[in-house]
Amino acid sequence: MANKLQWGILGTGAIATTFAKALRHSSTGSLAAVASRTPQTAAAFGSDFLRADDICRCGSYDELLAKPEVQAIYIATPHPTHARLAIAAARAGKHILCEKPLAINAHEARAVVAAAKQHNVFLMEAFMYRCHPVVRRLVQLLQQNAIGQVLAIQANFGFQSGGNYHSRLLNGDLGGGGILDVGCYTMSLARLVAGTATGEPFANPTALHASGYVGPSGVDEWTFANVQFSGGIAAALGCAVSCEMNNQVHIFGSEGRIEIPWLWIPQPTGNRIMLHRRNHKPSEEIVNAPADVYTLEADIVAAAVNAGQQQAAAPAMSWADTLGNMHALDQWRACLGVTYAADKK
Repeated sequence: MANKLQWGILGTGAIATTFAKALRHSSTGSLAAVASRTPQTAAAFGSDFLRADDICRCGSYDELLAKPEVQAIYIATPHPTHARLAIAAARAGKHILCEKPLAINAHEARAVVAAAKQHNVFLMEAFMYRCHPVVRRLVQLLQQNAIGQVLAIQANFGFQSGGNYHSRLLNGDLGGGGILDVGCYTMSLARLVAGTATGEPFANPTALHASGYVGPSGVDEWTFANVQFSGGIAAALGCAVSCEMNNQVHIFGSEGRIEIPWLWIPQPTGNRIMLHRRNHKPSEEIVNAPADVYTLEADIVAAAVNAGQQQAAAPAMSWADTLGNMHALDQWRACLGVTYAADKK
């Protein structure tokens, strides 16, 4: 690509580093600037792979958003800041890739989408697993009725974060809890599968019930949701930030089942899809990505921007897909009584 999309990153944490490293391998984009809340942390960013003068380093988010050379923003800050920064980026005329969740709740997410629409900028919620070819292959198998009629979905994503209640994963002021951090993956996958089964890019729940454990900081530490979709499709979804789960996806159909271990995290040796069909021997397929999944994510943004599009095509997250997912997460949290400051506005 002759003119690469010039990126700015808001935030200097681990995921910001991952994205910055991925941009080095992108043919469509390059890193122009990074911003933190302090000049010191901005100056220290990427010391192991960037020269001090490689990029512009900003001591505030507003400083970066004012840079005319920056065309697109990757938001990699704590959850409660996502909506505010995304709206600010839209007002500054920047295209937006925002880490999941796009916002704390559906109300905030609608405001972000409205800002992107008003200011004519691209916006995508960064569910990186949706950019991996293994998801396209899954969609293809479902469209081909490889397991017959889809009946049920089981998906888990959970890990033991270590019990530090000051960390973002368990701190309510930082939007902690399993639902917003990893439950969003399982819900988005269930909605993708249920939608594909009925010829749509996604489906929204018709009913949702959940139980779980809310810890001393007021956030969900582990929880399970039973979700119903139209057509009789049922989903059992689990997520946790205080216990290990098997981190697998199972899709059950009238003629077989599909199993995908570690769908959420791209594997260096490729991601496996195991297909079990009635009256057939089990088969396994390895799906490799042509590049780092964060590189693919950046390339999807650049392709859409170059085509004059404000949204990405499925299975990446469209605005309607994001809004439906946020509403479902609101319902899941409501079952447990988990609330954040943003819910009271």
